[in-house]
Amino acid sequence: MNRKWILAAILTLGLLAVTAAVALSWSDVDPATGAGPDFMISLPLDDQAAPSVAYNSDDDEYLVVWWDERPGTDDADIYGQIFSASGIPQG
Repeated sequence: MNRKWILAAILTLGLLAVTAAVALSWSDVDPATGAGPDFMISLPLDDQAAPSVAYNSDDDEYLVVWWDERPGTDDADIYGQIFSASGIPQG
């Protein structure tokens, strides 16, 4: 079999897999609220509270911030993480 055809077949199967994964993730969105499934932002090693989310429409990403008291510290700090629209941590 020609290498070009093998490469084309592999790329096509990869594209189908990615398309199916995106379709499945969008099927989890509640049409009434627009909310998707919950996912973990931070490992709960100690106390976390007061989460807040901001959306950046220019880059289609979210900034999540929260109050976190990490083990070995006496005080709480504010932590944050940027996530892509699909929930993947950025940076």
